Amino acid sequence: ATPTWSRTSGSGTLNATSGTSVTFTMTTSNATVTATSSASNIAQTVTLSRSTGASGINIAGTNYTSSSVSLNCGTYNISGNYSTNYEFSSWSRANGVAVANTGANSTTMTVSGAGTLTLNAKSSKVYIQDLTLANCPTGGMTVYDKRDEKTYTVKKINSYCWMTQNLRFTGTSVPTATSNVTANKTLTYYSLDSSNAGSFGAYSGHCNGTNGYNYACIYDSGSTEAGVWYNYYAATAGTVSSDSNSTAASQDICPKNWHLPTGSNTTSGTEINNLVGNTTSRWQAATTGLTAFGAVAGGTYLDGSLYSAELGYWWSATASNNTIRHYLAYNSSNGQFNGNGNGSRNIGYFVRCVRTS
Repeated sequence: ATPTWSRTSGSGTLNATSGTSVTFTMTTSNATVTATSSASNIAQTVTLSRSTGASGINIAGTNYTSSSVSLNCGTYNISGNYSTNYEFSSWSRANGVAVANTGANSTTMTVSGAGTLTLNAKSSKVYIQDLTLANCPTGGMTVYDKRDEKTYTVKKINSYCWMTQNLRFTGTSVPTATSNVTANKTLTYYSLDSSNAGSFGAYSGHCNGTNGYNYACIYDSGSTEAGVWYNYYAATAGTVSSDSNSTAASQDICPKNWHLPTGSNTTSGTEINNLVGNTTSRWQAATTGLTAFGAVAGGTYLDGSLYSAELGYWWSATASNNTIRHYLAYNSSNGQFNGNGNGSRNIGYFVRCVRTS
């Protein structure tokens, strides 16, 4: 501000007491002249920047979504706001803006001049491909599939991490980067869905009889609960084919680091045995592990039609003979399970994947 003037010692005369320029007339003795001025807090322009997923910047209790804000010099509390599935990553700043802790969502910003403040967000999604056994909770959690962004619930059951919902992946490209295959796969699906469930046209010549061992046949229920039925060719991403093949499935359409469960409940040490928790053959009451599994009924499909809607079946990776693979079955009418059954590979069953590491 314009200063005020005074002689604070000695003698002499000021021609004015205010102004940016004044005259002082000296005498023959020493003198002291003092100019006093107060600082004026001029508002500064702070440019605001947000990365993808950062929905706003809160400054002193006000949420800003604009590209800039006018602020007086001083210190302000700041924090970030985020879109769904995003969270705090870091703050960045430039020029006349300082941030006390760039690694904390709630911190302070000091403005000393024009500058820039940037809020960086990151995805808060947990992808099933990245979830390790050590991080799999017994209470369950929701995860995303990198391949199509569909969500699934997973849970640690008897020391392994299981999907507790049926797989719904229907991508014709099965990439090795995110799937349990050793080379990229391309599948041609012969599929039914809720709009043509009564029609056999899509299956004719492909999914009936022996041809069902050589083509990827699926039925998409369109629901999160039932998911998708896969014949074994589809479930293994085309790696197990022909009606004379006793090879166990080592590759499948499960997310990367996950796989079809092995064995049956009567075979100690297999993953189905681990889930069932006993070695009783055929139909039996549910154990604690099987209850946590969250079984659903929905039947099977064959030759373009659904059968046995009161039952639910899930593929195993383990072969019984050339055309037969073990499965886990559920009977919704009495709550019993069959962990020692097997079915032909041309039939459509559900898929649940497991992670053991």
